[in-house]
Amino acid sequence: MKRVCKLLLCVALLLHLGLVASASQDTDTAYDTANGGFRIEIANAIAGETYEAYKIFDVSYANDSTPAPEPDDPDATALHSTYSYTVSPASPWWAVVTEGANPALSAEPASFTAQGLQYTRTVARDGDDFRYVVAAADGFDAAVFAGYLHEHIPPDAPCQQGAASARALQTEADSERNVRRGTAVIDGLNPGYYFVTTTAGALCALDTTEPVARIVEKNIVPDLSKQVSDRVDSGFGEQIDLGVGDIAYFKIEITTGAGNDSDITLHDSMGAGLTLNRKDSDGTDATFTVADKNGAVDPACYAVTYDAVHTTGEAPDTLTTTCSFDIRFQADYITALGDNETVTIRYDATLGADAVLYDEANLNTARIDYAHQSSLEKTVRVYTYRFDMVKLDFLGALLPGAEFTLTRRGEDAPIPFVKTADGYRAAQAGEPDTTTILASPDGRYRLFGLDASIYILTETKAPGGYNPLDGPVMVILRGTTDGESQGHIFDGNGAAWTATPYRDDAGSETPTVETLADTVAVVNLSGTMLPSTGGIGTSVFYILGGVLVLVAAVVLIVRLRMHMGD
Repeated sequence: MKRVCKLLLCVALLLHLGLVASASQDTDTAYDTANGGFRIEIANAIAGETYEAYKIFDVSYANDSTPAPEPDDPDATALHSTYSYTVSPASPWWAVVTEGANPALSAEPASFTAQGLQYTRTVARDGDDFRYVVAAADGFDAAVFAGYLHEHIPPDAPCQQGAASARALQTEADSERNVRRGTAVIDGLNPGYYFVTTTAGALCALDTTEPVARIVEKNIVPDLSKQVSDRVDSGFGEQIDLGVGDIAYFKIEITTGAGNDSDITLHDSMGAGLTLNRKDSDGTDATFTVADKNGAVDPACYAVTYDAVHTTGEAPDTLTTTCSFDIRFQADYITALGDNETVTIRYDATLGADAVLYDEANLNTARIDYAHQSSLEKTVRVYTYRFDMVKLDFLGALLPGAEFTLTRRGEDAPIPFVKTADGYRAAQAGEPDTTTILASPDGRYRLFGLDASIYILTETKAPGGYNPLDGPVMVILRGTTDGESQGHIFDGNGAAWTATPYRDDAGSETPTVETLADTVAVVNLSGTMLPSTGGIGTSVFYILGGVLVLVAAVVLIVRLRMHMGD
């Protein structure tokens, strides 16, 4: 989590704490007093974050002059060629940096070690206290010291702040993560050894032996990806097709970033057409499966809030939003997991009766919050479809009285529907008052809440006085993988069913064209069809006719022979 920043501190401490000259002056030197313009510049800073500089040690320079050159003047560097880091018991950091001193601290000890550093008393004083020169001792571990400092910032330790200014998005990765980068400047500093923390949790270290210290923000902010599938463990993408009552399986992957040691909260919002499937196992909430590189994540590492309400802004311009759920991952867990690791969250939802129909989508949107940042929202789409059907006579007039069933190809049982004011909606499992018989008082049918698939439309009852269809009708409903054909229907030969004009009654010519879905036109012919089974049928007539022809031929042959015999 803090590897990048600890490395910076490590380099700084090893290079500078090991190059200590004897201190000849207090830190309140003429140069320091005249200059007053030391500053820290953080390039590539994350906009919206606050950067805080804490001075751990003072610095004394062997060379000093009055007046001092400007901070950016190259001649200023020469003034800092010999220096030492010092600290006194009056510093708010004294108790932190001397914790575990060896030998144990007594009144004004001559020397001691603590936190892997060597402290040597000088003749310089800070009020009534002697100052101590600080140098790296044998076995000093800068990374350990860096982490220790960050975890033990004294509450009364003074710091100076700089906020990152924003500018245009710099990289494609920044754009994808909704991160704006800029520059943060912390100025008006006294010379000393500093480390910088940010509200994003990063720890960056530097020294100020030059008038301007420049560091580069190397943090990679956390991010997330979101996908959906109609299968449990495969086929994930940004959009799928479902029928009402079917299950959508979601997968979210959160990357921890680098340098972040804050909580990460996942916010997830579902449209009205999707209902989160809450699950319990032995009294334990098992709605989500959460895993990382180590396997299943202990539920104690995160907290779930359902129907989470968020209020932003101030009165009277407050905005209240509700998420389907929030999952907050604790900072300790994120820190322990490490940089650029992935946490995977899986859950599922049912497409319900409130689902919107293509060409609208049922949306599931997610984002993460961390420190003072929010990611871009990531959205997946679930589509469901409809098609219209008209029953016509051979003149194109609407024909009431027919009944149908609709079956998915490869399945035996017809699809159950619920009759609504808008037509027939595919039923959810266990829903009451369902029917598989599709009837219409005027010859118009609307079927909706359907998955993209191949369907078989079977006429089970013909209108009175009309012949039944010769056979079932195939309807192909195209989905998300079919490009411009999505939401359109085709017949068994692959030809598109277009919106069909029809007459409201036999005496008018009022064409009606459906525009929200393609229309299947089913035409019945009038008249009585002679039965082929279950009665004498037409076969008997064919047989009698054949017998009569045969008898006539025999009679004709006999008469010819008799005539020839005469």
